[in-house]
Amino acid sequence: MPTDLACQHLFAQFLGMGYKGTMTHTQILKKFGTPTAARKALGVSLQTLRNWKTGGIPLRTQQWIQLQTGGALKADKA
Repeated sequence: MPTDLACQHLFAQFLGMGYKGTMTHTQILKKFGTPTAARKALGVSLQTLRNWKTGGIPLRTQQWIQLQTGGALKADKA
């Protein structure tokens, strides 16, 4: 997996295309407090956060978020 945070996210999105799990935008905001804090911590754009709110979070992206949060947020089981 790529080492650059933004590349990791893009890679996770690519692998997770087409699957939307149950980790939610709300859980992410609850963990980080604000959209800006979540965006900075995860290295994603505010538009990406909005997309997750309306379209769900792909499984591979959830798994990546689980790694980035040290397991504080849990990915769906595949």
